[in-house]
Amino acid sequence: MTKVQKKAKRRVQRGANLLDDKMPDWRERTDRNRLASLGCILVDLYGSYSEGQVALDLNKKQAKRHGFIRSKKVEWSDLESFWQDQISPPAPKAVKKSTKKTR
Repeated sequence: MTKVQKKAKRRVQRGANLLDDKMPDWRERTDRNRLASLGCILVDLYGSYSEGQVALDLNKKQAKRHGFIRSKKVEWSDLESFWQDQISPPAPKAVKKSTKKTR
């Protein structure tokens, strides 16, 4: 993983944690098919970037730090794949079969 990818991943994780606190159902509300074309997860969740920024009480620098918008070093394409990972449903946990015999 490149330095830019690591930075993008950290930013998206920070943003996902913030959304978990402010809007716990954000993953269910996100349209993963539209995410790439919208260029910002806040547009999908709040209707516009500025509405999301206000709702989350973020300035532009904070929005960048939370992976909501690109920066000089991190493009949206770097962020978007990590946002896609965040909104993917968690893999089902395997059920472990008991090896004990019952009488």
